[in-house]
Amino acid sequence: MWPGIVAAGVLVVKLGLMLGKPLGVSVAMAETFGNLGWGEMQIRVWGWLVQVVIVILLAKKTRSGWVALIAAANPWLNTISMWHVWETTALAGAVGVWAAKHTWQKAIGAVVVVLALAATWTNLSKISSDNLAAKLNWNFLGQQVDEIQKINFQATQKNYMLPAIVRKILYNKPGLALNTIVQRSVALMDFEQWTAPQAAWTATGLSGLPPKGLLPLIYYWDIPLLIFTIVIFDKKRVKWWLVGGWLGGIFLDKKFFTVGGVLFIPAIVVLVAEAVKRLDKRLVLVLYLAGTGFFFKEMFFNQLKWQYSDVYLYRQTAMWLKNNLAADARAAVTNKFGPMDVMLKFYKVLPNSNIEVGEFTPSPGKVYIGLPKEMRGIPEDKIVTRIEADDELVYGYGKGLWIAKY
Repeated sequence: MWPGIVAAGVLVVKLGLMLGKPLGVSVAMAETFGNLGWGEMQIRVWGWLVQVVIVILLAKKTRSGWVALIAAANPWLNTISMWHVWETTALAGAVGVWAAKHTWQKAIGAVVVVLALAATWTNLSKISSDNLAAKLNWNFLGQQVDEIQKINFQATQKNYMLPAIVRKILYNKPGLALNTIVQRSVALMDFEQWTAPQAAWTATGLSGLPPKGLLPLIYYWDIPLLIFTIVIFDKKRVKWWLVGGWLGGIFLDKKFFTVGGVLFIPAIVVLVAEAVKRLDKRLVLVLYLAGTGFFFKEMFFNQLKWQYSDVYLYRQTAMWLKNNLAADARAAVTNKFGPMDVMLKFYKVLPNSNIEVGEFTPSPGKVYIGLPKEMRGIPEDKIVTRIEADDELVYGYGKGLWIAKY
């Protein structure tokens, strides 16, 4: 019973942090929920409620308080419930179908899945070229086969080409399709991407620059527990979650794995809980509370460390305009790094005839909010505020935003 109580405490703490330390929303979330008239807090609370439903359904299905605690503390579930709300809602519907005892309950869960995926279809359509179906397109495979043969021929200084029969065996569309599926499947087993994605991408990226927008999906101690459970215990209860996670994980490109592999979450939670039952309960409690505390610290108090600053700058700009711009004052706001007009509409700053959004050349008589390079020519004493950020969103334009009353 007490693991369930601790799980409830973790969820309440997260709710308090969400309400007390708003992080802003992404452009995709603003476009999707702004049309419904939802604000930032409604989105966050909805994501939190969906997470609570998932935790309850998993615990009810397995009759385990440890499942509730591990689900509530799971970084992956905490992340998607904050930043991929419709996808989390679809996951809740799928868990509901799995946990339901009656046909009508399963039907409700299925409807939730369909409606949630329809709601986020606009976002999913944006990655239409970054999925397995596009990579297995017969014409695309033909182009890839031709390109591979061309590269190999050029590598011999155009002096040698394999016999036609050999080329047919080595370079063909079915073989390339199979190789693509195998490569994507093997890539899912890169556990460093699951537990320390920023470190993994930094190590393998050509630029050497750390990426942003990546949080751990599971804790590093979950890996041995998962391996132990998969080897030792019966996996029939979660086999369809494993299959679904694998299909989703290989369908979308690896950079979208946080969303594509969400069906792995119930399997991970249930399997880890099976192993935890055989460990010292005090040690387990300390591990998950410490892990959750560190994860929440990173998410809510070190936002610019793990996330690109555009989300933060959109929100800070909107709040500054709301709190500081006089009713009769005119302002010009940059859209150099993204759709500022969309975000100001979401935060209820626009429409406003006194506020212009777009690239500008500063001249007296307005408040200007722009990237440092855009502020060249404005006297230093006219810069009233600098919104600091850790990354340069537009190359050569400087970090953060400057606000000038000119």
